[in-house]
Amino acid sequence: MVVDRLAEKLKVSFKTTDYYQFVITDISLTLVKPMLYMNNSGFVVSYYLSRNKCSNQFIVIVDDISLPFGRIRIREKGGSGGHNGLASIISALKSENFPRLRIGIGQPPVGVSLTEYVLSEFNSSEKKLLNQILNFACDAILVIKERGIKTAMSIYNSSEPKLTL
Repeated sequence: MVVDRLAEKLKVSFKTTDYYQFVITDISLTLVKPMLYMNNSGFVVSYYLSRNKCSNQFIVIVDDISLPFGRIRIREKGGSGGHNGLASIISALKSENFPRLRIGIGQPPVGVSLTEYVLSEFNSSEKKLLNQILNFACDAILVIKERGIKTAMSIYNSSEPKLTL
């Protein structure tokens, strides 16, 4: 959703390949969306990087149940934290040394499985805030691109989005 919103803000559209959708923007930023299951994200990332002779300058965007809904956290590297998509990328790249932007979706309600929760739609109150959260995450990505990850971390890791209904 964040990558789609960023493409929308930059007024670009995606091209589809066998494994991913991508677009190269006017600001030297390539947006890539895996077209495989999240657990196969590592294949897509390693395939894209090797096929396009890219350096390892990329950032992965994932949801995170460990963060409250709407909160974002930017890290330069780290483990999977139990996230299967991150685990797949770590395995494929044989490294935890890549940046990531994690977006909080909160914990599943009691009685709801993790799989069911992460695949379900947002509830009505979350939907009302979603546009603001997506814009907040897009702004963070652009700060990373323009001013570097350390600056973005100092701005976004210590703040919460100003969400209004």
